Amino acid sequence: MSYTIKIGGVPDPTVSSPFAGGIDLLSFCVTPIELISESDVDCGHATGFFWWTPDTRYLITNWHNVSGLHPFDFRPMHDKGFIPKRLRVYRSKSSDDSNNVCMREPFEIELYSDFVHPKWLQHPQFEEKRIDVVAIDVGASVEERFCLNKYGFEELWSYVGETLYIVGYPFRNYEGFMLPIWKRASFATEPMIPVDGRPMYLVDAATRFGMSGSPVIRRVFGPAPLRDGSTKLDAWVASEFAGVYSGRLDAKLDEIAIGLVWYPHLVNEIIVSQQQGRRFWPCSS
Repeated sequence: MSYTIKIGGVPDPTVSSPFAGGIDLLSFCVTPIELISESDVDCGHATGFFWWTPDTRYLITNWHNVSGLHPFDFRPMHDKGFIPKRLRVYRSKSSDDSNNVCMREPFEIELYSDFVHPKWLQHPQFEEKRIDVVAIDVGASVEERFCLNKYGFEELWSYVGETLYIVGYPFRNYEGFMLPIWKRASFATEPMIPVDGRPMYLVDAATRFGMSGSPVIRRVFGPAPLRDGSTKLDAWVASEFAGVYSGRLDAKLDEIAIGLVWYPHLVNEIIVSQQQGRRFWPCSS
């Protein structure tokens, strides 16, 4: 007899928890993404997170999730060559009568206008660096407090080998609050030295398909070294947005537990480029 666990549920009055604490708001800023083709074929699933600007909100995920192509050589990601045409994502919503979080609400995002032109924004150096990060304008459909960059992040000092968390959806059996899995990882390369001449670093993490597009969070418990050389002493935990997870170094080999993470500042660079009137579509070659 097989049993599939449901993850990300809701508080249950019939089950008492022995733990004190609360739910981390970061978990509500992350969403599973269902990839759907033009003929309603299920193209798989991925992860994304919401980003705030004064004018609008964005869904952040990987370029390969929305294009259906590998960013470095443009091979189809799906074994049958299906290309996503729309996404189904799940935003968190506050209850009408309180500031408590209620169940997730699904909505769909069309990936092309006029069935031809992609709606996503990519980095101005995409053709040169193949930066596997995109931003999709979702209007004011997401509450400000459920956007990742509204979290109280610190600017931490980082060393190779330190702990990170890849926050995403390795499985599709989510329900209720749809809280993601916090998968432990660590810096596998010196974080300040870019890998392969690209704005990315490597992580040591046993991840799965579906976590592509996850935010990566650097987290320190207790005294935390800050980037300015000081130490934060007055907090139990300090967190920093450390980038966008992009998949394993060799996705065909499950035993290769080395993944790619794109630098965090790329998200703002993509959005600023759009605000300056520059939109960047996929390369056709």
